[in-house]
Amino acid sequence: MSPPLRRRDLLLGAVVLLVSLSLVRLGVDRAVLAHADSVRGHGPTTDGEVPVIEHLRQGVKGLVWLARLALTVAVVAWMASARRVVQTYDCGVFRSDPDFAVTGWFLPPINLVAPYLLMSDVWLASHPGRRPEAIISRLRVPRRITLWWLLFLASVALGIMEAADRVHGGSTWAPFDMRLDYAMTACQIASAVLLGWIAVQATGFIERRAPVASPV
Repeated sequence: MSPPLRRRDLLLGAVVLLVSLSLVRLGVDRAVLAHADSVRGHGPTTDGEVPVIEHLRQGVKGLVWLARLALTVAVVAWMASARRVVQTYDCGVFRSDPDFAVTGWFLPPINLVAPYLLMSDVWLASHPGRRPEAIISRLRVPRRITLWWLLFLASVALGIMEAADRVHGGSTWAPFDMRLDYAMTACQIASAVLLGWIAVQATGFIERRAPVASPV
């Protein structure tokens, strides 16, 4: 099995893990809210008075962060392989450089656009409908890639807003905090699912070109 396929499978596993744990965390959060509200109805209390379910909430939240880290590692590994492969194809003038296939995800402010450009190049260069010797930078980027990256950026922005509001806003379970958290999680789930879909299709394109492309 070629490296793009192996790394695609790891990426898909990380997507499934992140989506599953994110949904579980939302369910646990709702249970914590419901339980805390029922206890507070009998007098002043804090979440510390319901330690078992609160510890469960914190544990699941930690697992979600680990799943995010796993997905980051998986997509960077996949991209490093896929971008290197498409560089050998019969086309030119990419939007990105293969040397940024890893570092482009982590260097601000480059990481605001580099993953989007890298994914666009992989998709467009490997697409079976591309004409030979095409100028990749002149081809239109598919909406699914734009939507994936915008959803990811939105999830990051909402996560930062939620964290800032928790630091300065007082109550951990304030309704505004929860709305931000739900919006962030929804964007994160949608972005992860789109990422998996794009990676599956792009890897398929690469595999179809494998007989005429240079090996990784």
